[in-house]
Amino acid sequence: MNYSSCLTIGVSDSGLRLSVMLPFRVGHPPILIPWSDFHHVAEKRVMFLFPFLNASIGNPAITTVLLPLWVGDHIASSAAQH
Repeated sequence: MNYSSCLTIGVSDSGLRLSVMLPFRVGHPPILIPWSDFHHVAEKRVMFLFPFLNASIGNPAITTVLLPLWVGDHIASSAAQH
């Protein structure tokens, strides 16, 4: 699913929070993905120019996400703590 600019990303010590902006939120409750559920995190370039992070969620993987590079700092610091 591609939410484009309708998705709000939040980070905490617990994980990544995703929520859909109003009025598109109906039927899409906010979710929290624990940092421990992120696997196979790697940089990916979109249209050969724009760097993002590509990561699998779950073990075994149930989905993949494409995230801004700054989220990688939180994933790395969480992995270092565990």
